Amino acid sequence: MSVIFLVFYAVLLYFSFNNDMNAQMIAMRMMGIGMFAEAVLGVYTAFKKHDRKK
Repeated sequence: MSVIFLVFYAVLLYFSFNNDMNAQMIAMRMMGIGMFAEAVLGVYTAFKKHDRKK
């Protein structure tokens, strides 16, 4: 999963340093999606670890 986020954020950096305004808007959307996906993954792993201790 970390490799997927690494590639995702590499593409995000490419778009964010582009001078085209549309590319920068794509970068903003990708950043929002990436942050949300990481938060969901964190919550999922936290509850998954909690269930194993029972």
